[in-house]
Amino acid sequence: MGGTPDRVSVDQRWTPVAGLLHWARTQPDAVFLSQPHEGVVTDITWAEAEDQVRRIAAYLTSLQLPPGSAIGLLSRNCAQMILADLAIWMAGHVSVPVYPSLNADTLGYILRHCETRVLFLGPLDDWSAMAPGIPSGLPTVVFPQTSASAVPAGAEQWDALLARHAPTSEVVPRAPDSLARLVYTSGSTGAPKGAVLTQLNMAMNAMISATTVLDLTPEDVILGALPFFHVFGQTVCLNAPVAVGACISLVPSFQPRTVLQQLGEHGVTRVIG
Repeated sequence: MGGTPDRVSVDQRWTPVAGLLHWARTQPDAVFLSQPHEGVVTDITWAEAEDQVRRIAAYLTSLQLPPGSAIGLLSRNCAQMILADLAIWMAGHVSVPVYPSLNADTLGYILRHCETRVLFLGPLDDWSAMAPGIPSGLPTVVFPQTSASAVPAGAEQWDALLARHAPTSEVVPRAPDSLARLVYTSGSTGAPKGAVLTQLNMAMNAMISATTVLDLTPEDVILGALPFFHVFGQTVCLNAPVAVGACISLVPSFQPRTVLQQLGEHGVTRVIG
């Protein structure tokens, strides 16, 4: 589409959840997420993604948390990290993605500082080094790809929650200036500091990235290699495809030989770095 980014051209009511629901309705059988794991690729369509998001949102609603509660995300890139993010927003809460390579002290500081109410936990490089940082008693949900040795006592399993909860029909409305994401610095030069992203931040970044910068279409396949716990990865590799109905080919851990193979097998059209 080209041109100069124009704030007026962006629908300020748009949210990533609205994007998910739109594409689940208009192209339900198209692939939204392509997840490789141990040599097997699992495709998740837009309709399947909506169903899982609604079920996890129903679980979060069942906890009767205060509106706008902080919900942690601790994982390398995977499909469930994206779906959990969308479920958090659908249920009216704030996602707090955390670097999956922090030490225990920094992790604990972040989770306590933002008063995390629930933690979604996925694949990590060194669970044993991070585990002491998780506050005792914090409700935890474990993604399917997580190593059995990294499952805290009493943790909920993602697939079990999908089976237990019916899809919610409620989508909590979000004002453009409402808090969507809280992104913390790594703490390398002092205590980690939280940067606020509003729903309008998400809409502006996604729409301008998808159209003016990248000119994406629903036929595009984006390589999801940039970490989703970073703002740029969230904006360009996740929200921009959601804005236009494109597919994301996920890269859980960057291995050059594997990624080169994935580019061809998944029909990747855009590599963003």
